[in-house]
Amino acid sequence: MYHQKDVVGQIAISPSIKDKYSYLLNKLTQKHSEDKMKASNLKIAVIAMTLLSFTAIANAQTIYLNNRQYDKIDDQWYQIENGYQYKVNNSIITVKFQSNVNQSQRDAVNQANDCEIIRVNILGYYDLEIPENIDPLEVVQDYINSGLVEVAEPNTIGEYLEVPNDPYYSNQWFHHNEDDG
Repeated sequence: MYHQKDVVGQIAISPSIKDKYSYLLNKLTQKHSEDKMKASNLKIAVIAMTLLSFTAIANAQTIYLNNRQYDKIDDQWYQIENGYQYKVNNSIITVKFQSNVNQSQRDAVNQANDCEIIRVNILGYYDLEIPENIDPLEVVQDYINSGLVEVAEPNTIGEYLEVPNDPYYSNQWFHHNEDDG
């Protein structure tokens, strides 16, 4: 159901929320009419709490990239997975170029994004250092949009505390080898 909204500054407030706050303010004023100072302080408290809650909503941003959720909280991105937050590294991303991409194409896209190669593994994944004060998710999106990569993703900082869904995980000897010295 669509509700018409009044706009206060940059914040849209639905009529039902506006009516609830008006009702609360009116009740506070009536209830404490003898002591106007208390009512005034309560009004200020209600207004402050309202503004703080809208500020928190305004400062939060959520995007989906590679079917993963990322939330930006206080100018820092976090990957959200299974209810856990993993801090996004603001200086390194990982990409894997498609097999048909030649070195000059790799160099051109890296140069266009002002990225430096830190390391390459045997599987062809590149860890790239991105410029300071550049949004890592924007750089990842630029690599995806280039059409030259199989994978482009930000690096996250955190510890995964769950057991992998590999059916042969329990058969791997090094998980049970406590006597190895």
